[in-house]
Amino acid sequence: MTCATLPSSARDFSEHTSETSIIVAGVPGGPHFKRVTTIAWRVLVRADRLLGSDLYWGLAMGRRLAPRIASGRARAGVVGAGLLFGSLRWHRPLTLRLDAPGGPIRFVVPDYSAFKVLHEMFVLREYDFALEPPPRRILDLGANIGASVLFFRRRWPDAQIVAVEASPRLAAVLDRNVRHLAVDVHHQAVAAQSGTIEFHESEHSWAGTTAAGTGPTITVPAVALDELLDEQVDLVKVDIEGAEFDVFAAANRLDRVGSIFGEAHALPTAPETRRLLESFAGFQVSAEPAKGVFTLFSAIRDDAAAGVDERLQG
Repeated sequence: MTCATLPSSARDFSEHTSETSIIVAGVPGGPHFKRVTTIAWRVLVRADRLLGSDLYWGLAMGRRLAPRIASGRARAGVVGAGLLFGSLRWHRPLTLRLDAPGGPIRFVVPDYSAFKVLHEMFVLREYDFALEPPPRRILDLGANIGASVLFFRRRWPDAQIVAVEASPRLAAVLDRNVRHLAVDVHHQAVAAQSGTIEFHESEHSWAGTTAAGTGPTITVPAVALDELLDEQVDLVKVDIEGAEFDVFAAANRLDRVGSIFGEAHALPTAPETRRLLESFAGFQVSAEPAKGVFTLFSAIRDDAAAGVDERLQG
């Protein structure tokens, strides 16, 4: 197994983005205007301390995200969503108008967690690797509300995309968000074996899991990874909140996969993470800590690793 360092763009936001760069990035005007803007940001920081809110980071993420996913007046909606969700007092879904290959789409963002996922996809660009040739078939495990699906559709417009989501609540949002993106959506949990499995919903959209959880428990359909690998898959993305350890341990068809990108819900030094990464025989594996408790990893077949090496050096 070869270990390397993931691109800095995939590192935790707070680790590689300084306060100063957020304050001045993209601000028009001269030094006086920037000084006023700096004061405004400091006011937000103080407000957050007094109110227990997250306005500073919500606005910062919105400002960085808006030009990457929206055009014209729709960008103001993205920035406004960051402020509303950052208040930590807004608990209703927001609908944004986002750019897509076939034209703008309406995209429902249910909560602050989902907004952060959009930031991870389009600002941190966690899955932005140069794959040659471009993937023709993509399997998105843990598609959530479709942020990664939208990223993949924009990155590789001609790819066939299969999106799998276990949460019935999020799967309904996923259906709506990707209905114009030519995506095959499966309302299933990926598990060690097919059948049914207990799923723990969460108040945060990114935290539902079939692993140990504390939220309301429901029974959902389950599908083994091998069943989804009935033909060659060029790219598998996995973010299934701890279920990945059992899922890949039971998989026997990884020889049909070209690349795997994802998140392991334990640190790189944890035994379960090490076993997971070591299971990718024949792949070039890269991994690094993320968000303090997780591991971002990529596993690229040795004969396809050249494109990724180029991305890592770029």
